Amino acid sequence: MLLWHNLWEVESAVPDQTLVAPDGARAHGEFGFPMADPTPPGFAERTRQMMVRLLAPPPTGLGADGLKVDITHSTALASGYRTHRPAWGNGLLHRLLREAYQAVKEVRPRAMVESHAANAYFRDTCDVLRLNDLASNRASVVEEMAHRARIARAAGFTLVDTDGWAVSTRAALLEYVEAQPGLGIPALYYATRVDRSGERLRAAAYGRIAAAWDRYRHSL
Repeated sequence: MLLWHNLWEVESAVPDQTLVAPDGARAHGEFGFPMADPTPPGFAERTRQMMVRLLAPPPTGLGADGLKVDITHSTALASGYRTHRPAWGNGLLHRLLREAYQAVKEVRPRAMVESHAANAYFRDTCDVLRLNDLASNRASVVEEMAHRARIARAAGFTLVDTDGWAVSTRAALLEYVEAQPGLGIPALYYATRVDRSGERLRAAAYGRIAAAWDRYRHSL
């Protein structure tokens, strides 16, 4: 079991843990919570404690197998925000992801961390690179996702999560599912129907999905 995790935002921030704007207001992320500043001295220990709660075996923690780190695009980019120590843009994001990755491995060395920072600079921040959301109305997404997979491997990521949300139609979904074994680890975001078109998945669709996943397993 992987836990979806938005590292940037903290629901119960301590005073030195959030980015601050010039007027003294806190920076807020995608979901409206204060954004973490990974540069204060206590950040690494607080991150480690959080990973204990998420990854350590019960009753100490939830016993999760790893994290799916998301919403990295919330990185503060506008000018004027202050951090405890100098860091900005990709440097600030790298520090945040690296602190989390180190904490995960300290708490549970075999845990898997997945992220979507597709740049060689971030190769030391995760185990698996996710190809990210599609948000596409195209009739076919195979070419686009194959291109992303090539970028991921050029950046040094050998394990790739092929992702797959959101597709426009059932046909686009099944075409991409059947292409996934050649790109990386298959992923399926749909259990009963395609959200954009409303088309339901029937027995024939489940058969094609199962066959693609079997092909991937046999290739390992």
